[in-house]
Amino acid sequence: MPKRFLSGPVFFAAACAGTPQPAAPDAAPPTIDPSAFIGGPASAVSDRLGPPTFERAEGLGAFRRYDGDACAVYVVTGPGEGGAPVVLSVAAASRDPEGPDIDAGACLAEIATAGA
Repeated sequence: MPKRFLSGPVFFAAACAGTPQPAAPDAAPPTIDPSAFIGGPASAVSDRLGPPTFERAEGLGAFRRYDGDACAVYVVTGPGEGGAPVVLSVAAASRDPEGPDIDAGACLAEIATAGA
């Protein structure tokens, strides 16, 4: 007499293994709020991003550029109370002249992460 296997319990166990869960949505890329630097010491930007790729004196202030792979951050500094340099503006742009608009917070995070 041929041996028979009980396939019912195997199929039942496989069916009860659970349904696959949907994949978690991609997490938003990290960002750094550019406004957090405005009015603060100019050194805070370099502390976070590393030394500027380019710096040029502008009267009593300075223009600084920090380069990432896909974007660049532009920081303008000027004298604050007591003459210490403070951040007046922070902006970002694509390094590709025909590239997409760049989110300044995402660009700051890219450069900070690369320098870490």
